[in-house]
Amino acid sequence: MSPPPVARPASPPAVELGLALRPHADRLYRVARGAVALAMRAFFRRTVVRGAENVPDSGPLILAANHPSSIVDAFAIGLATPRKVHFLGRSTLFDAPWRARLLSRLGVIPIHRRLDAAERMAGNVEIFRHCYALLEAGGAIGIFPEGISHVDPQVKEMRTGAIRIGLEAEARRGFALGVRVVPIGLNFSRPDPRRRGDLTLRVGAPILLTRHAEAYAADPAGTVDALTAELHGRIEGLVVHLDDLSKAPIVDAAFEAFAPDWLTDPLLLPEVGDEATRRIELKQGIADAVEYYSRFQPAWARELEQHVAAYRAAREQVRLTEDALRRRVGAMPLLRQTLPAAVIGVLGAPLAGFGWLLNVLPRLVTHRIARRLVREPSQLATYELWIGLQAFAVVYTAVVLLLRRWTDFGRLGLALSVLLFPLLGYLSSRYFALMRHYGENLHLTALQALRRGRLEQIRFARQQLARDQDRMRRFLLEERRAPDAARRGRPGA
Repeated sequence: MSPPPVARPASPPAVELGLALRPHADRLYRVARGAVALAMRAFFRRTVVRGAENVPDSGPLILAANHPSSIVDAFAIGLATPRKVHFLGRSTLFDAPWRARLLSRLGVIPIHRRLDAAERMAGNVEIFRHCYALLEAGGAIGIFPEGISHVDPQVKEMRTGAIRIGLEAEARRGFALGVRVVPIGLNFSRPDPRRRGDLTLRVGAPILLTRHAEAYAADPAGTVDALTAELHGRIEGLVVHLDDLSKAPIVDAAFEAFAPDWLTDPLLLPEVGDEATRRIELKQGIADAVEYYSRFQPAWARELEQHVAAYRAAREQVRLTEDALRRRVGAMPLLRQTLPAAVIGVLGAPLAGFGWLLNVLPRLVTHRIARRLVREPSQLATYELWIGLQAFAVVYTAVVLLLRRWTDFGRLGLALSVLLFPLLGYLSSRYFALMRHYGENLHLTALQALRRGRLEQIRFARQQLARDQDRMRRFLLEERRAPDAARRGRPGA
C-alpha cells in the first residue's frame, strides 16, 4: 500500500504503537533466523542464493521481492543477509497479544490494509513514520510490492509503497541517507509434490535513491511511478515471467521436453555457470519465444502447442518420463543390471524402509493435511513448513522413545541415532531413486518387446517436435545477439 503524504517534522515516538526502534539484530532475532534457515534447508531439496553481494552489510536498505509463497517468502529473504530485516505484514497478524509481542521483537511492522481493516487505515501514518526512522537509523526493511501472494508465473502490478518510503526517508534528510532498494526474485520449483522442491533466490543490482533527488523535487509522483516501474522490471528479470498466463502450460511442457538438451548447450547462456540460474533463464527464454510466436506467428505457435501436447499425452499414456524415453536399453543391458539391482534391493530394503518412515512419510502426510487446510495455493508451502516441523518432531520423538525402550542405548547412543536420521533419509532417497531408475528401464524394455509400435509412435512424435525445438533454439540464439535484449529487462546472471 502507498503511504499517505507525510509532513517533514521529526517523527513522533513509535512507542505509541508498541514499535520499538531496534534496527539491528539481537540474540532473539539471530536464534530465530538460524532456526528458520535450518528449517528452510531441510524443507527444500536445494536452496541457492545468487547475488548476495548486492545486499550491503550496513546502511539504510529496502529489500523488495515478488510474493509467490506467503510467509515462506519472508523466510527465504532472510537467507540473503544476516541483517535484521523488518518486514511489513498485515495488521491482522497482530490481533493476538502474544503474537504481536513476538512479531514486534522480531522486527515485523504491522501495515493496515483496506482489505483487512479499513477502519485502521489512519494508523498507517505512524507506521510509515516508523519506517522512515528505521531507515534513518541504518535499518533494513522488507517489502512485497505486489501486495498479494500468488503462484502465477507473473510479476503483478506493484504498489508504490516501497519507493515512496525510500524517497520520503531520503527527502527528510536532504537525500544524504544513501537508501538502496534491492530487487529480489524468489523462484520456487516443485514438479512432484511428493518430493522436496528447490528454492533459487536471485538478488539484483540495487537502485540508489540519492541519484533521483532532483527528479523527486521537480515531480514527486512521476519519480515514484518511474522508479516503481524500474523496480518492477528488475524483479521481473529475476524470475520466470509471462505476460499471458494462458501460455504457462505450453511453456512448462516445452521446458520439460527441451531442457535436457539445452541445459548443457555451450552456445545457450554460456556466461551462466550454475544449473539453478540456467534453468530459470532457459525457461524465461522459452516463455519469451512462445509469447513472441503467439503474437507474430500464431499459426506456428498453435502447431507447437499441438505437437507438445500430443507428445506429452502419448508419453504419459504409457507412464514414461522424458528422461526414461531418452535411454536406449535392451534385454542384455537389463540383464546386466538385474543382479546388482536385486542385491541392492534386498539388502537395502530394511534400511531404506526405515529412512522412508522417518523422512518421507511425514512429508507425505504433511502435504495431504496442508492441501486440505489452505485457502490459497500460495499458502501451501507455509502450511507444509509449519505442519512438517511438528510432524517430524512427533515422528522423531516417537522413534527415540521406542529405541530407548527396546534397546540399551544410553543418552549418547540416542543422540547419535537422532543425528543419523537425516543421513538415513538421504540414503533412503538414493535407494528409491535407484529402484525407480531400474523400474523405468524394465518398463521401457517391456514396451520395446511387447508394444514396440506404440513406443515408435511416441518417438516419432518426439522427432516431429525436434523441428520445433530447432526453430526455438534459433530464436533464443538470435535474441541473445539482438540489440534490444536490454530493453526486454532480462538481466544476465
